[in-house]
Amino acid sequence: YKTGTVSIGTSFPLSKETDLAVSWEGMSRDFTSGQAVDPDHRDRKDKRRTFRGGLNCRIFKHARFTAVYENVRQDTNRKGDPAATGEELDYGQEILRAGLTYKF
Repeated sequence: YKTGTVSIGTSFPLSKETDLAVSWEGMSRDFTSGQAVDPDHRDRKDKRRTFRGGLNCRIFKHARFTAVYENVRQDTNRKGDPAATGEELDYGQEILRAGLTYKF
């Protein structure tokens, strides 16, 4: 198969103690098997898109608070088999992570 990934991201300070980071990533896979005996990969095209946003804030001298939001979407489409759209590998999810870091 052929695969390709593109990503872009940046971060910048919101204040002396707080940074904001955002990124986007796109991935595609193109399975080229046209054989009838390979139904799982016949004309299959996968696409995944991921957006991330994160906030990193110093709350006191040795401690930082971090929060990250992530939105992921993936679709699997086989044009030779329209019933395959919506199979178990199609998904969307939203993830929120938060944590504290302390440096000794």
